[in-house]
Amino acid sequence: MGAQTQAVKEYTTIRVTPDVADELHDRKERGESYDDVLRRILNLGEYEK
Repeated sequence: MGAQTQAVKEYTTIRVTPDVADELHDRKERGESYDDVLRRILNLGEYEK
């Protein structure tokens, strides 16, 4: 058997207010991570520079 290597993901912590955390939770679908939710929101153009 060949050795399999998996990329190690790095994570960071961001602070949000409880109302933002609640909003993120409401947008989260089953099986999604908060990273997935934030990426989806950013890809929908809800983020303005």
